[in-house]
Amino acid sequence: MTITLVSLQDFEQVKDNITISSKFQKDGVSLNYFFSPQLCITIYKPRFRIVQNKYVVIEFSKDKHKSLLYMFKGINNYLKGLIPNTFLCYDFFSEQEDSFTIRLSLPQTKYKNAIISENKSGEQISFQLPVVNSEPSLITILFKNIWQINSKGGFNIELKHIKY
Repeated sequence: MTITLVSLQDFEQVKDNITISSKFQKDGVSLNYFFSPQLCITIYKPRFRIVQNKYVVIEFSKDKHKSLLYMFKGINNYLKGLIPNTFLCYDFFSEQEDSFTIRLSLPQTKYKNAIISENKSGEQISFQLPVVNSEPSLITILFKNIWQINSKGGFNIELKHIKY
């Protein structure tokens, strides 16, 4: 089951139902912490700051997206509180003076991107890497897991849907 959030109020309504499970990575030492149900966030008018084949970085102005930053902080703190406090877990967003960013991996399935793409009229189209500084009308991101390697950890967040 996947829950898609649009606001912090949406998250407040479901957060008590979120459970976490852990699974060892292939090396047998490192861990992944998975959320159930899976959490998605729909974000409007992000700006693509960095675009690579395996990941993108989106940026938001603090002036225009104050409520989104507040939501990110609330979700970040709550989800980090669900995992053991035995390692340093990085925040899933980075805050600068006038903006904040989030890095999203681009999921791949058999050498194809597994991202749903839509044009302005809602028709599905083939995924193309976004252009730097472009602003699609909306994206949906998925909180895949929190990874832990030795004494460090962080969020694995994927781009799942983009509408231009």
